[in-house]
Amino acid sequence: MQLAIHVSIVLAVLTAPVGGAVPNSALTHAETPQLQDSELDADRVLLRFDVRDDGSATASVEYRFMLNRSNRTGAFETLQRDIETNRSAYLDRFERRIGQTVRSANNATPRVMRVQNVTVRAQTRQLPRPYGVVTYSYTWHGFAAIDNGRISIGNTLGGLHLDDGSRLQISWPDGYHTKTVHESASEARDQSVIWTGPTWFDREGPRVVLARDGIWNGTAPVALFVAGLVCLMSGAVFWWHSAGRPLKWLPMNEPTDDHTSDTDKAESIAPTTQEMDPALMSNEERILWEIEQRGGRVKQQELVATLGWSDSKVSRSVSTLRDSGEIERFRLGNENVLTVDGADGSESS
Repeated sequence: MQLAIHVSIVLAVLTAPVGGAVPNSALTHAETPQLQDSELDADRVLLRFDVRDDGSATASVEYRFMLNRSNRTGAFETLQRDIETNRSAYLDRFERRIGQTVRSANNATPRVMRVQNVTVRAQTRQLPRPYGVVTYSYTWHGFAAIDNGRISIGNTLGGLHLDDGSRLQISWPDGYHTKTVHESASEARDQSVIWTGPTWFDREGPRVVLARDGIWNGTAPVALFVAGLVCLMSGAVFWWHSAGRPLKWLPMNEPTDDHTSDTDKAESIAPTTQEMDPALMSNEERILWEIEQRGGRVKQQELVATLGWSDSKVSRSVSTLRDSGEIERFRLGNENVLTVDGADGSESS
């Protein structure tokens, strides 16, 4: 029998009502948990497969029973006690059926599959109304195919039929993004896809193909852009500093002039003495420097405008320089003119 047919039949068992007879399926009737002298049909059935990096999946089948009437509440409490008392019987039935599903899928694919860690639990929840919930959980090794950083999901669920009130959710870990999602998906989230019944899947199943986040996905482009920008800025700084001092490349064995004296060599590599920074000068040194920069002669008001000092500050510094004999001052019209010692001051009054 083909994979799709096997999966369809067996998963129909998993999504069938937990309590009561199920029509048109002797297998379902034989292997479904029963309530004595009562029926308790699930209002909702949720299938979930949380796929891991290695292709295995943590799977669960969750049956929800709305406890909106006293007889349903009592029926669920009876079922809950029965599961707690005869847990192994419920596990054996489910494990036998899911094992058949996995073996059929294993025969149709090259992957090695097996089931582990089968559990069952019955509890009451507020969702937000009160519900009775029976959950079967297990680990399905080899659930998805791994190929060169891609995860292909779905062919193990080929032929699955979701009834009205049933939902399937397939989720995956961080570091992957979707490349292909089956067109029948009801909702696509960042790390999961959801199907809501009624719907029927073909042999491909609810196909989802994931690709690992790589160089052109996620934050990698941002990192590359930042790295490129840093390299560009480093190159620009190097060019800026070397533009005025061209690099001199010498051959490995270029002969040198042996007649050059040590003194000449020392002078050739001695650093050039730089002028003092005006910002580091005293007020008097700054005025004297400004006068010398203008050829030894400048109007006092021009210094006020150039230095941005007050008239009194410039006047005090000029007086100090005149007292020390370093500059002279004379009148030219209505303005004072300052000269350094030895400059032409014949027009002084």
